[in-house]
Amino acid sequence: MVTFLPGRTVSLEQAVAAVQFAEFVCEASEFARQLGLTTREALYYALAEPDWRADAPGTEGRRC
Repeated sequence: MVTFLPGRTVSLEQAVAAVQFAEFVCEASEFARQLGLTTREALYYALAEPDWRADAPGTEGRRC
């Protein structure tokens, strides 16, 4: 059981991934704070497709 996934039963592999994800979010929160953003804001901006990227050749379908 993972506390941030209530009602779900997960495998050992998924539980390990959940712990790793929680550690990532903790680190991301510190970076966000340094940028003057909330964690959600920082993740939103990091995952948003930048305007300049949409028109760049060879970047179709790429996220990072």
